[in-house]
Amino acid sequence: MINLAGKVVLVVDDDPLARQLLCGLLRRRGYQVDSSENGLAALRKVQTSSDLPALIFLDLVMPIMDGYTFLRLAREDPRVKKVPIVVTTAELCTELPGADAILNKPLKPAILMATLQRFLAPAENPNPLGLHGNKGLGRTYRHPIGPAISITHKRPLRP
Repeated sequence: MINLAGKVVLVVDDDPLARQLLCGLLRRRGYQVDSSENGLAALRKVQTSSDLPALIFLDLVMPIMDGYTFLRLAREDPRVKKVPIVVTTAELCTELPGADAILNKPLKPAILMATLQRFLAPAENPNPLGLHGNKGLGRTYRHPIGPAISITHKRPLRP
């Protein structure tokens, strides 16, 4: 089991329904959740907060500030660059500078939870869904049922 004490997840998505569904799923699993409707609001939130989120789920296509710009600016900030950022997108995307993982929409609860566990409690179960692939930087893991739910990790996981 993941120890959820004090772990806040930030959900950044302009679609109110997508944001509500993801936040609801995370809350039901015991996470504290914060949300923002665009990259600018999220960036201001993480840069001014004394406590950073444990992980950020980030949509790419949003008004005011898109996810691409948020990623670039977040990775330039010495404090924020340490936070894992998982991109959630409907676009076909397998690589994105600054993203720690990419999940394709529609999101699957089992894949979301496996991704959370992978970044927030990797020592407890390093391969929670039996994903296939080489472990390491820049490798793609694919669940046996299909490539549409691949998880691509861009940097080493937290110890």
